[in-house]
Amino acid sequence: MSRAATAWRLVRERRREDLARVVARALFPPWLFRSNEMLIARLTRPRPLPRPLDGITIRWGRPEDEPALQRIRPREEGYGHHFEAGHVLVVGELDGRVASFNWFETDGLHVSRANGYRFRYGPRGAWAFGFEVDP
Repeated sequence: MSRAATAWRLVRERRREDLARVVARALFPPWLFRSNEMLIARLTRPRPLPRPLDGITIRWGRPEDEPALQRIRPREEGYGHHFEAGHVLVVGELDGRVASFNWFETDGLHVSRANGYRFRYGPRGAWAFGFEVDP
């Protein structure tokens, strides 16, 4: 079957991904086609998540966790202002000890005073920041 006939069959059958491959194969030299295929596969095909380590527990953080946060990343001003601002804390525990933490803003708007920008995200979105891991 000719390339044109194959393309027409794919159009009729509404097989867009296969049609895109046929067209790309016709337009690009073989080495570029392979590079393009690898890039598209990496961007569109989900990869399996790594298996979590045994003993890791993820939980919501609370103000009582501040001494553990200070042990991982000391801050002169502490972390209380994040709780006061309504930020959400997620804590990773390893064998019952805080080993990592991450903050999230969930109010729909992130304002960076240091960098001078504002970023609005949707009602079901979140802005993740301050990810720290105990060495």
